[in-house]
Amino acid sequence: MTRAARPARTYATGALTRVTRGIALLGSAATAAWLVLQYPSLPDVIPTHFGPGGEPDAWGSKASVLWLAGVALALAALVGWISTRPRSFNFPVPVTEQNAQRLYREGERTLVWLLAALTLVFAGLALMVTGAGGVALLVVGLAGTMASTLVGLVRLMIVTGR
Repeated sequence: MTRAARPARTYATGALTRVTRGIALLGSAATAAWLVLQYPSLPDVIPTHFGPGGEPDAWGSKASVLWLAGVALALAALVGWISTRPRSFNFPVPVTEQNAQRLYREGERTLVWLLAALTLVFAGLALMVTGAGGVALLVVGLAGTMASTLVGLVRLMIVTGR
């Protein structure tokens, strides 16, 4: 069945999913705005890469924070937008009339929780490049990306009975 021929989405997105998506998008926008506000006070050379212990191991122009803000904000907006269109997702099983709504719901939830984790990664990186800490936030965000992906895949398999 082609994606265009898939059953239409009929379920209502849950309140937790809607709120999580909104908070994650606002968090990404706030982090980007904070980085832009910090830009004038940053030194000309800032850390651009960090080793496993969170110590900087590469340096670059302070313009890097603008790229970080732009890319992270664009990624958050894209993931947020795509999460509202689960009918177009590439699911690991055929989409049928019987499983479509459950697959769509789990796919949407997975992307929204991934978005929340990516927002934490972005905030952690923003703090790190400006010298304000952030290692713990980055680690929690990275763990969240792995957990949201794994839990989402497991839930998709449960929905399909595999």
